[in-house]
Amino acid sequence: MPIHYAATEGHGHIIRMLVQHGKAELLAVNKKGKSILHMAASNPNNTECMRVIMELIKSHKTLSTKFNINAMDNAGNTALHYAAECGSLDNVRCLIEEFGADFDAQDKTQQTPCHISAYIGDYEIVKYLVNNCSVDLTLCDEDGISILRYAQEAKNKKIVRFLKTYLEIEFNSEDENSDEGDDYLDSDESSEMSSSDEEETESEEDEEPPVLVEAPNGR
Repeated sequence: MPIHYAATEGHGHIIRMLVQHGKAELLAVNKKGKSILHMAASNPNNTECMRVIMELIKSHKTLSTKFNINAMDNAGNTALHYAAECGSLDNVRCLIEEFGADFDAQDKTQQTPCHISAYIGDYEIVKYLVNNCSVDLTLCDEDGISILRYAQEAKNKKIVRFLKTYLEIEFNSEDENSDEGDDYLDSDESSEMSSSDEEETESEEDEEPPVLVEAPNGR
């Protein structure tokens, strides 16, 4: 649909024209169940386009009552899942702070936006979701895999260290090995670490075998 293409590319002015002069449906979904907000959220440069979409929806009394910011597509993904997947902190913040998106929403595989960000290694989004939104870090996907474990399996050590510090879990030798070019922790976070965090685990044999985590649900 033309309005979906316009949303993907972030052309808010075209969306406005299609709605006002072409009678395009703001709440229309494509074959995958994706709305124009889903499409706009999937592009990191589309924050303003999302605002245009929401402005148009809110200006119609009937549409505004039908619209759901947490609407899911056929795979159970919300607009926030797509914003997290494309790595746009601006889109994530806009959806949560301006439009009240559910930051703990789970798709059909029970993945939250934070699962996705932890897996792809987006530290800034994970930090925002944890520090500003207090996301539920106990939520697991359909296989019982936590957000922390997603970060561990993807070897996103900076996120692992951040989550362990927040959850007050001791580091192990694997966590201490910093990736090349990867800051250990933000200065305010590293200062909070206790000396006990520097101790290594007694034996690798005591560690749980790794759980293979599949890539986030195809979107």
